[in-house]
Amino acid sequence: MVGAPAVFMICCARISEVRLRPWIFRASTVLAAGLVPVGYQIWRMGYYALPYPNTAVAKDAGGAKWRQGLVYLWNLVGPYWLWVPLLMLSVASAFALRSRLSGGGIAFSLRSPSAVVTLMLGAGLLLTVYEIRVGGDFMHGRMLLPPLFCLLLPVLVLPLKSAVERSNSHKHRMVAAALFGIAGWALAASTVTAIESDNAITASGIADERLYYIRTTGHAHPLRAEDYLDYPRIRAMLHEVASTPNGGLLINTPSFQEWQTVPPQTPDGTAPNTVFFVNLGMISMNLPLEVRVLDPMGLAYPLAAHTFRFPNARIGHDKNLDSDWAVVDTGMQTRHPHLPAFLDEGWTTRIQTALTCPQTQDLLSSTRSPLTFTLFRHNLHQSLTYAHYRIDRVPEFELARCHLPIPN
Repeated sequence: MVGAPAVFMICCARISEVRLRPWIFRASTVLAAGLVPVGYQIWRMGYYALPYPNTAVAKDAGGAKWRQGLVYLWNLVGPYWLWVPLLMLSVASAFALRSRLSGGGIAFSLRSPSAVVTLMLGAGLLLTVYEIRVGGDFMHGRMLLPPLFCLLLPVLVLPLKSAVERSNSHKHRMVAAALFGIAGWALAASTVTAIESDNAITASGIADERLYYIRTTGHAHPLRAEDYLDYPRIRAMLHEVASTPNGGLLINTPSFQEWQTVPPQTPDGTAPNTVFFVNLGMISMNLPLEVRVLDPMGLAYPLAAHTFRFPNARIGHDKNLDSDWAVVDTGMQTRHPHLPAFLDEGWTTRIQTALTCPQTQDLLSSTRSPLTFTLFRHNLHQSLTYAHYRIDRVPEFELARCHLPIPN
């Protein structure tokens, strides 16, 4: 939302100081600005079979949750009274603009400071509207910081020195007063704790992630991998992996207090260890490199990423693929007593049939099959289709969606 309009503005501007012919300059600008991103886009569509990152699929970045987005906006603006400095800056900018207009006006062209200001303000507003539309994020303020920076860029430098020196001017006194007022607000806002619940998560699902992990790990500054060993269940997970040399799929029990390994369904009874858990970072950086990590939300698991969202779940965590699917998909045992007692044989049987859906098989093979030029070209053509493809996590519904028979 910033790069493309900036290139467009450069190409449309009048070119007087450049010695190259205008069309050569414009073509060179587009080539220089677009070569790397366009080349990477083609590579991504062929390699990952998606037109955008898998995280956008996992979190349905094209969906609309306006109400949650407004909650997310106020979660940032409200606690710090952020509207106060924004209002002050708007007033200061208005007085500075009025002063420029009264002093002879502002020449607007696509190569003028005014055009750059308009570009950044427009980009900031567009990004803000987009973040509100998709529902924001589960982490306090994170996704609103880039648009806030865009909106602040035009007023990050104001003529304070000039305003103080020309204090006899009412307009400049107003600008100076606003800037000093913002400094006072900054000191006051620095003492604010935005989220004060016991677990640092609000009822709407927005969290102070730093405070959350401080409290759950018991470390004041949880920076290193070993700090997260004190997060609940992580040491137990490492012990379970170390105690299953034949490998298998490690899943949480329904109580979320214990781990259980589902053994592999291979002829020799061995397979690489795989962990199926929601918190990817803390477990992956504490596990050996040969251990595969999958997550039920789909950030690192395409099968989960392509499921439908829960409509009223926590934003950013509104997909949750049941471990039964991972058991079947990774080729583990699907019958008791090897299958954990809390998993149902009927579900695993129906999931086995559901995964034979031709469209699902085509989706999975796009990233699991050996990459050849033919597959790359196929992925490139089908990437938009794959991006919109969704799987129902309830096996019966998925069988009906794919017009497959329900197995006995």
